[in-house]
Amino acid sequence: MIRAILPLAAIACLVGLADAQQAPPPVKSCVPANPMLEWAIWPTAETSSSYADIASFERRLRTAPETSQPAVLMEIGRLKSRLDVDPKYAAAWNKEFFYQELAGRWLYTGWHFKEVLRRFPNHKFADDAAYQLTLLPEGGECEGYVPCQVAALWMRLEPFLRKYPSSPYADSAVQRTLLAFSAIKPRMNLTQPSSEIDPPEIRKLVNSLDQAAGPLPPARGLALLARVAGLREQLGDLPTARTTARMIVDMRVGRLSDCMAGHLRRLEWRLAQPY
Repeated sequence: MIRAILPLAAIACLVGLADAQQAPPPVKSCVPANPMLEWAIWPTAETSSSYADIASFERRLRTAPETSQPAVLMEIGRLKSRLDVDPKYAAAWNKEFFYQELAGRWLYTGWHFKEVLRRFPNHKFADDAAYQLTLLPEGGECEGYVPCQVAALWMRLEPFLRKYPSSPYADSAVQRTLLAFSAIKPRMNLTQPSSEIDPPEIRKLVNSLDQAAGPLPPARGLALLARVAGLREQLGDLPTARTTARMIVDMRVGRLSDCMAGHLRRLEWRLAQPY
């Protein structure tokens, strides 16, 4: 039996080729969501506001000069958003509360926050009022459908981030946005429809996240773009994901750029494969 003996250089070349074709190790998310954050603030009997406090501020609102009204409206809104409301009281104030059948309870509409935005759109409390609206529960049930789970929170946060990108509340809004998109798990195949996934709907959500991230200050926008890159990779949009990842790496913004460098290497490897 005759055996072919490969020159050492050829063997070294084959070993190098095998190493080059080996997939980079899996990388964790560079912008993990904080599971301790709340999607919304639900009133409870233990933390409920006092009816007496609400009545006191409502009396103050009736006599307050216009310059003081935004602050009083904000305080009433905060109290009512945390009120474990009695059905009779809610029915009497039906502009301010609505009955959510699936939740089986009355919920605050955010009427006082909306009044601040309607009457005093340029007031210093406007961004505060807009953000408080994103914290109000709406009830409803998505029944495991992921686009619904994401949109339930993101569709409230997106207008806030677009209108108030430099607000002190924007950092919290960004973190809660990451929480909203954490409903899309890394294990999910976003290229195939299923009972819980509709790829075109996921793509719309990712596109809106991409567009909202652009005008934000870099410290906020890049965190969202890092999430966009990961989601585009899951969707199979590897070239677009690579472009976003490379942009973050090239900006050299510390730990986020260092972390995204690992994602970029993996994307480069995937794009170099012949399949």
